[in-house]
Amino acid sequence: MATASGSSHGLLPLTGAQTGIWNAQRLEPDSPYYVVGDVVEISGDEPVDAEALAEAVRATTEEAETLRLRVHDTPDGPRQTVCADPVPRPRVVDLSRESDPVAAAHALVAAERARTGEECRGMVDRPLCSRTVVRLSDREVWYTQLGHHLVFDGYTAAMLARRTAARYTALVRGTEPPAPSFGAFADLVAADLAYRDSERFAEDRAYWVERFTPLPDLGETGTAAGPPERTVTARAVVTAEETARLRAFADREGVSWGEALIAVYAAFLHRALGRTDVVFALPLMCRSGSAELRTPSMAVNVLPLRVTVGSGDGLGDLSRRVAAAMREMRAHQRYRGEDLPRDLGVPGAGALLHGRGINLKAFDLAIDFAGATGILRNVAGGPPEDMGLSVLPTRDGGLLLGFEVDARAGGQSAVDAKLAGLRALLTGLVDGLPVGRVALADDVDAILGAWSPPALPGEPAPVPAALDALAAAHPGRTVLVCGGVRLTAAELAGRVHGLARALRARGIGCDDVVALALPRSADAVVALLAVMDAGAAFLPLDAAYPAQRLRELVSDTRPVLVLTDGAGDAPVGGLPWTALLAEAEGLSRAPLTEAELAAPRHPDHLAYVIHTSGSTGRPKGVLGRVGGLAALVHHQRNTAVACAESTRERPLRAAHTYSFAFDSAFEHLVWLLCGHELHVYDAGTTRDADALLAVFRRDGIDIVDTTPSMAVPLLDGGLLDLDPALLVLGGEATGPALWRRVAASGVTARNMYGPTEASVTSTAGLVAGDEPTIGVPLAGTRVYVLDAALQPVPHGTPGELYLAGPHLARGYLGMPGATAERFVADPFGAPGERMYRTGDRASWTPGKGLTYLGRGDGQVKVRGHRVETGEVEAALAALDGRDGAGGRGRSGRAAGGYGRCRCARPAKRAPRTPRRSDNPVATIVMLVLGGLAVAIAIVREVRKGRRR
Repeated sequence: MATASGSSHGLLPLTGAQTGIWNAQRLEPDSPYYVVGDVVEISGDEPVDAEALAEAVRATTEEAETLRLRVHDTPDGPRQTVCADPVPRPRVVDLSRESDPVAAAHALVAAERARTGEECRGMVDRPLCSRTVVRLSDREVWYTQLGHHLVFDGYTAAMLARRTAARYTALVRGTEPPAPSFGAFADLVAADLAYRDSERFAEDRAYWVERFTPLPDLGETGTAAGPPERTVTARAVVTAEETARLRAFADREGVSWGEALIAVYAAFLHRALGRTDVVFALPLMCRSGSAELRTPSMAVNVLPLRVTVGSGDGLGDLSRRVAAAMREMRAHQRYRGEDLPRDLGVPGAGALLHGRGINLKAFDLAIDFAGATGILRNVAGGPPEDMGLSVLPTRDGGLLLGFEVDARAGGQSAVDAKLAGLRALLTGLVDGLPVGRVALADDVDAILGAWSPPALPGEPAPVPAALDALAAAHPGRTVLVCGGVRLTAAELAGRVHGLARALRARGIGCDDVVALALPRSADAVVALLAVMDAGAAFLPLDAAYPAQRLRELVSDTRPVLVLTDGAGDAPVGGLPWTALLAEAEGLSRAPLTEAELAAPRHPDHLAYVIHTSGSTGRPKGVLGRVGGLAALVHHQRNTAVACAESTRERPLRAAHTYSFAFDSAFEHLVWLLCGHELHVYDAGTTRDADALLAVFRRDGIDIVDTTPSMAVPLLDGGLLDLDPALLVLGGEATGPALWRRVAASGVTARNMYGPTEASVTSTAGLVAGDEPTIGVPLAGTRVYVLDAALQPVPHGTPGELYLAGPHLARGYLGMPGATAERFVADPFGAPGERMYRTGDRASWTPGKGLTYLGRGDGQVKVRGHRVETGEVEAALAALDGRDGAGGRGRSGRAAGGYGRCRCARPAKRAPRTPRRSDNPVATIVMLVLGGLAVAIAIVREVRKGRRR
């Protein structure tokens, strides 16, 4: 057997289990959450002797070497020894004279937990456990057993409590206690060293590496950086009757009740996260040898359990699947879970053990203390996890379920709702319902009502009708400005109608597509409106896009006409704009009659095609509807525009700064259609914050609509000094720092959210308070926050965001599969209605609205532009000499206008003995050039067939 001596001074090395805790605490040196332990609550019909209990606690501490360990920093790394100093008796605190001794005892225990966490987090050269006896009355005495996780785990807690009870019983009865049976700590260290030098260790490591190669898609774990300052706790009791039903169900299905409960938790994660490949952390006792079973210590291991869960699963089948996975886990449980991320050697592997997990503590609960009963109650379970569930037995045979989460991850109502959903799922599954049929929310009808505000009064008018109404009401009002061009409403409408007739003369009408390869100018606005006036749809082409990209968009869309600026070196050919102007000369400038159109205007007609990045490598052309734009104009006219109008006694001046190939450019046009002055700036100006501020100041701009990443330099440059009537943020997530800065400024600001597939804007909220929100749905729009079974999630619970209503696009051009995947039947709407699956994660809080929680897929946003890592991967894979590419989003510097993707060769199945350098990694930097996200890759050479 290996020797336990780690140096010439006789110091012992840390075990593998201890090393994991040591490293974790060193990574979070300020965290007090690596203290674990319990309070033992003793009560009975006869008095409980607090002094005898204190002596029993002292004697047990003296017998258990783990409680007397001291850790030292040495040149060889951390080492430990068993302190030979006499063990003092714990202090006895008498609370019997307090007005509420129980409340006072709870407060004292909480204070002891905090004090022990603070004192032990340094780990080196100090005691690593704490004991306090608390007297509440003659017949009720508690004591705490708290310790740093380096020396303590749940199994050890039960061992120590039973030994303390035996010593107490002997003391008060005047008998000899049973002989001590604790093993020597040095023997435990020797057994650990022997395992790590064995063939069994290599086999176990190979099993776990193979099990998680390739790494499953774990998504976001929700774990914030750094230790929390405050946690939020939710508790719920599964009654003894309910627990008996769970046990009976498990017996019928041939599994243990614990395996059935773990299966319920796996089903809960499937519902909450929307994943069929479910992975979560599971603590294992990891005491297979006699030394581990007899010796108090930190030995518990945490390993990832991976199981497939489907909405149609019943609890029986799922429980057997979990039981089979757990049998495999137990066969290889001595391999340390904290080693797995290192041995896998791929980014993101650390998430296997964090954020989600279930800790089933099925140790003895009631312990005999000379006729009194001691109840073991856990009060410190380690660092809080966003979805970490603890399960403890109760006195009466029930179960206590609990979540303790970082307060930054959600408030009390959110945690309570999460636990209520888990309880509902447990009941429904035991009753025989499949995983996807159990409603997790209490009052679905009330939730759906809050998500579905009624439409505003009035009938939304299509864009051509809105322009005609404007020209009739304010013919002489200037509504469009670009450089030296200034157009009144009447002039604009006249130009639009003449050009629309020229398009009609070419036979262009309903559902035809006209591509606009025009620079940012007044002409671009006129052309866009003229195409819609003719009843056709437009495809905007940004001149800053690479020529190949523009040609691909034209090829994909196959427009009936391409309008160009006539430049000889244009990347796409077509009809020069001046030629169409010539064709419009002499044509009527009056509004088009219905008879002049190819078909009467209809909300379902095509209004535009906007391409977004594609997850398969091919850009997706979104088919925007006439009715969607009409609904947007109608809503904004009666809300954001009306509010801004009330702050000025003159028409407002709005800045148009987005590329016309970016759907938010349409929202800027709303200001024009509502009779305000729209200033269109050239592409160079729109990319330069200083240049923008200069023209805003010169032109007296009132309305600024921009992305959060551009808002930061605009604010830094003095935007607020211009006293805008309204600041609109959209296109990408608004971070907390920017949100608070804008909220504190006093300027009226709105945060807008909406995908291209839902006509630009779907929700809106005022920028106020401390935490970002994307607000509430626009009137007439329906939002749903659903789980994997398309069931509404409880308030405050994360889910996937779906959108429904008249603003939805038709789907994707030439992509019926992608359309069917994203535009799905609305289970809460009328027959035939659809909803759009956004891929965004969100939660709903009453009185606040929606909180955006990030993507549920590989999409990233760069200055408001959607970029699918799949499209980047496809471009990289097409390069010569590459055998594939993979990518995932990472947070980057938003204010500077770029994000990052991390790309690598697809992981191959690891060898039996994994090597650290099997995954060459390249970094893809997303730069915004003229509104186009261009991937510039520095890629390590990877030859086909080459093996490293």
